[in-house]
Amino acid sequence: MSLAFASDSSARDPLFDRDVVAARPALLRSALGYVRGRDAAEDLVQTVILKALKNHHSFMPGTRLQAWLQTIMVNTVRSDYRKSKREVQDIDGQLASVIPFPAAQLHAVELREMMARLRLLPPQVRQIMISVIDGDSYEDLAARFDIPMGTVKSRIKRARDFLAGEDQDDVAELQVDPGDAITSEQARQITRLFEGGKAISEIAGATSLGADLVLSFVLEQKLKRRRALR
Repeated sequence: MSLAFASDSSARDPLFDRDVVAARPALLRSALGYVRGRDAAEDLVQTVILKALKNHHSFMPGTRLQAWLQTIMVNTVRSDYRKSKREVQDIDGQLASVIPFPAAQLHAVELREMMARLRLLPPQVRQIMISVIDGDSYEDLAARFDIPMGTVKSRIKRARDFLAGEDQDDVAELQVDPGDAITSEQARQITRLFEGGKAISEIAGATSLGADLVLSFVLEQKLKRRRALR
């Protein structure tokens, strides 16, 4: 999945960003009907939101946003289902370049285990790995995440090593560099701007952070608040 929606964010109505993010609770309820487990549902919802922001030009003003988002979700589920069947049956394509063990030995159970480990990766590293699966080049990833190409290659290699490991102790080794993380001051600034009605693209510009990183932070904070209220 490509996360490079920031490049055309200036053409979006700022209210569009907020309306899409505000639809998250309803999307999560729908997602729980399509996939098993809350983690998988959260992943599906984030994918739908990112696709919606990237393809905002496809939305027709005056029509129901929720229905449009639901269509994106259904198409994503169908696409993922077809893709998972291809990956289990014949994994000689894109995923084979990411999974660090022989494709012929990858069965459905192993695929599920690999995906579970993928969710343990730090958000940025996970996004990089998913983008590689989608066929994005190292050059594209370096530009998108504003990091050197050598860093992209290093993170992919270390992530592949982690996915192939038998334990999860080495996941800490994959934490992104301090310069790529959101500082406590940036976190407060993002929260203040978002609660003040600013769009994701505007917050990204004000904080000098990537729009995908800002969106991930906003979604994670909303999830933490919901869990705290349970």
